[in-house]
Parts: sequence; C-alpha cells; structure tokens
Amino acid sequence: MGAKERRIGHDFERLVARKVRPAFPGSLVSRGLQYFNPAQCDVEGTPFYIECKKRKTKSQLSYNAIKAFLEKAAADAKKYKDERIPLVVTMLTGDREQFVHLTLSDFICLVERHFYSPPEEHFDIVGLPEEDA
Repeated sequence: MGAKERRIGHDFERLVARKVRPAFPGSLVSRGLQYFNPAQCDVEGTPFYIECKKRKTKSQLSYNAIKAFLEKAAADAKKYKDERIPLVVTMLTGDREQFVHLTLSDFICLVERHFYSPPEEHFDIVGLPEEDA
C-alpha cells in the first residue's frame, strides 16, 4: 500500500472517530495509532473493536470482503485479548454514507445487554475508561 492509500485510510479513520465521538461523551475517541501500539484498532475509545475500510469499487466491499474484514477484526481482538465487540465501518469512495457491519450474534448480544439489562448494569457494557475522581 502506498502513501496515498495510507493517507486516505487514516483520513477515513479520523472521519469515523469524529462521527462516533458524540455517542461516547467523556471518552477519548480518536484514531488508533497502530504504529505505536499494534494492539489498537482503527478507532479507539469505544466499547467496540472498530476497523475502517474505504474502498473504490463495490466489488471490494462484497459479502466475502466484509466477512473477511470482520474475521480479521475478531482475530486481531482475540490476539490482543481485547474483549470488545468487533465491527467494521465501510465506505465506498465517492459516497457520503458509511455502513457498520457486525455478526448477528454480536448484534443480538449488544441488544440484549443494552435493552434488557437492569439500569445499574446498563453502563458496564459501554466499557469506557473509569473517570478519575
């Protein structure tokens, strides 16, 4: 991958971080710096192991490609003993919309934890860092 492709990827990671930041107030949501810490994902500071993929053609975002991206995210999370739910954010060059992909079992787990847990347990699924008192 050349410098231009890396820059495009980093710009997309920053865009995703900016867009998800308001959903996690009090957390330091930012682009992961994998060259400093390979255990980081593309967007840090959320309860998800987020990988970002921006591609030029629809065929590069096919079912098989997205499945491979999700499997790689899950494998990387497991490799670094990261228990966050893996998900992939994709975007087609020239599009304005981004899409989130995760497995049905992870989606069901997320819904069960978020919507069907007692309120005092609700916040533990977010997995945000404890605030210093």
